[in-house]
Amino acid sequence: MRRVIWIVLDSVGMGEQPDAARFGDVGTHTLAHVWEYNGGLKIPNMIKMGLGNIEGMKALDTTDVPHSRHTEVRREDILRVPELTLLSESEESGVYMAMARGGREFFITGHSEYAPNALHDEYIRDLNKGLPIDMPKHYYRNDHPEEGPVVRWRAHANLLFSNWLNYYLFQVAPSRREDIGLLNDLYK
Repeated sequence: MRRVIWIVLDSVGMGEQPDAARFGDVGTHTLAHVWEYNGGLKIPNMIKMGLGNIEGMKALDTTDVPHSRHTEVRREDILRVPELTLLSESEESGVYMAMARGGREFFITGHSEYAPNALHDEYIRDLNKGLPIDMPKHYYRNDHPEEGPVVRWRAHANLLFSNWLNYYLFQVAPSRREDIGLLNDLYK
């Protein structure tokens, strides 16, 4: 017999209701907004149980990050270099991340460090200059600049940098002053 675990998250706010406009609640999604604002939540068991399947919780399992429209790194160029490992890419944006030297070097083409409005400010600046520019994709709520950006990259950015620091920097950093000279052996 199969068991079902049913968890009720009452008053968590998982998206607007069909009549949200009547009550000024358009765009409400407390759980997603708390996730975005804090750069993620440490709730691995809830995520394993399917929290990421809730409408609007795309940020739990994606690595959406702003990308420059003026750069190109081709997959085939990365794959030609045996010292590089391609970690992440998409058909739309191309290569996002590659690594070398067992994770001690990461090459990132996106802008996961961007503040929420940085890409918007660049877009508006270029529009005001009369430059031929496309609207950023997957950036604005409902693809409308007047509705503001949806920050889907903060959780990924925090995890990327904290994991890199923890696993690839602190794990090899010496804790005793006399061992500092031994680090040179790692970089030969």
